Amino acid sequence: MSEKDRLNTAIHESGHALACYFNPHALKLYKATIVARGGSLGAVSLIFSIFIILCQTYMVPDETQESSMNKAQIIASIDVAMGGHVAEKLIIGNEKISSGCGSDLRGATDLAVRAVRLYGMFGEELGYSSTQKKEASDDYNAKVDKCVKKILDESFTRVELLLQTKDKELRRLSKYLY
Repeated sequence: MSEKDRLNTAIHESGHALACYFNPHALKLYKATIVARGGSLGAVSLIFSIFIILCQTYMVPDETQESSMNKAQIIASIDVAMGGHVAEKLIIGNEKISSGCGSDLRGATDLAVRAVRLYGMFGEELGYSSTQKKEASDDYNAKVDKCVKKILDESFTRVELLLQTKDKELRRLSKYLY
């Protein structure tokens, strides 16, 4: 890994770690590292019976956490996934965000879709049902897409505000991981 890639990965993982650490609904932060595992440079490891994303900021449930996730925990997981992308945007710049953010965004989007479409957690906007895309009307699917976009946009904004207020910590942790 080049020095530039190491630094960018450290920034990315620091964003995940801080989004996790400062969110009371997220899993407990266990470890952050930039040591490559498998094909990824970095990501987030959330271990639940219904949700697994492999990364290098490790979080573990404690004995009080259940095997299913509530709405606050799902939103927290989406925020943690957004942390890497937001950190890259803030420190490296919007024009130099890495493709490594793609898997985090896919995971966050998938979780938001499931929260809306399958778990009925945003029923106040769409009604309370569990509907697969192929079973629903085009109108309903468009509403799901709009709701998912809103969830992701709100998460990005929330994490961006957090990391802006924790800029000193973000930069310090990035240097430490580097």
